Amino acid sequence: MSLKENKQFCRDSNRVKLWPKSVKLCVDENIPVIPIPGPSAFVAALSASGLATDEFTFVGFLPKHVGSRKERLIVFAKEVATQIFYVPPHKLHQFIEKASSIFGDCSSKRSQLRATHEGLLRSNHHFLRSSNAKVLQCAIAREMTKIHEEFWCGTLEEAKGAFLTRQPKGEITFFIEGKANCVVEAPSES
Repeated sequence: MSLKENKQFCRDSNRVKLWPKSVKLCVDENIPVIPIPGPSAFVAALSASGLATDEFTFVGFLPKHVGSRKERLIVFAKEVATQIFYVPPHKLHQFIEKASSIFGDCSSKRSQLRATHEGLLRSNHHFLRSSNAKVLQCAIAREMTKIHEEFWCGTLEEAKGAFLTRQPKGEITFFIEGKANCVVEAPSES
């Protein structure tokens, strides 16, 4: 469905389920989505992030201790749900670096899985197959419902580049798309 068709369909119906699809289409077309302020920054930001809203985990601020922070990120990187973090502005670059290394660039891992699936593990009993071959997306919302409100959307790798030299100020809500479901399946007998 095109953005124009979706817009008309939303006008003609009262279907709440269409909202996430409409937001995703707008985000994909670089059309700003401005949320109506709610009880918390992350709810308003999630509604305009373009990421899955059907299932999410609000993490909040990570622990200050490096080891505890890393452990929690490792646990959250395995989740299928959208992950929501509050990040202090002075720690944004550090957070993006750590999240990138732990959540990873899915495209390289998936291409490795595909190569393994095609060749090396052909004789094994099971194969690991990704059901979704896209790169993890993230969104950064800053200063929600305030005059300097800002949204940034892209991949974790793009976020590293975008915020390498830029030090934003204010409240930051950071969203990371949940990982794709992986399915274990038996190899074919052929």
